[in-house]
Amino acid sequence: MNDTPSIYPLRPESQAAPTPLFGNDVDSFVQQLRLAAQAHRAGRLDEAIASYLRLLAVRPYHAELHNNLGVALRLAGKLEASVSHHRLSLAADPDNPALHSNLGNALRAANRLDEAVKHHYQSITLNRDYAEASSIWRSACAISAGSTKPSAASAGPWHSIPTTGAPGSSLPSRC
Repeated sequence: MNDTPSIYPLRPESQAAPTPLFGNDVDSFVQQLRLAAQAHRAGRLDEAIASYLRLLAVRPYHAELHNNLGVALRLAGKLEASVSHHRLSLAADPDNPALHSNLGNALRAANRLDEAVKHHYQSITLNRDYAEASSIWRSACAISAGSTKPSAASAGPWHSIPTTGAPGSSLPSRC
């Protein structure tokens, strides 16, 4: 699981010229985003959350901000708020596999395993090479099936996620 906040734009509108937040070019949006991500990485979650919220006041539909805020909120134990912000990030960028995986992580932390499995599966559907989601999906499936710890035996054939195969082969539709 990768909880490192991203400082790279996810959508073209994220590449727009920085919007000054506090009156001058030095305190630009991108610089403030980097500072928020730095606080996040350093474990200063309250500071990171406050910074992300300030930035969202300027760019309320920014997928990366909602995603980073969702991760910080999950790490701070504010699970329902985390799920809400991850859903907002997906609304802004629905085809991003990392956003589906992060929503799955938040749902799993909130013990909403059926929903978590669906979003991890969606991330794999969007990108078959998304190994992080594949591993989490298998674990979540095993846990939702009643196992407290996934094992190779619990994986079964329906847990195999094909990375290669015949053209037109599909991913499994359920755990």
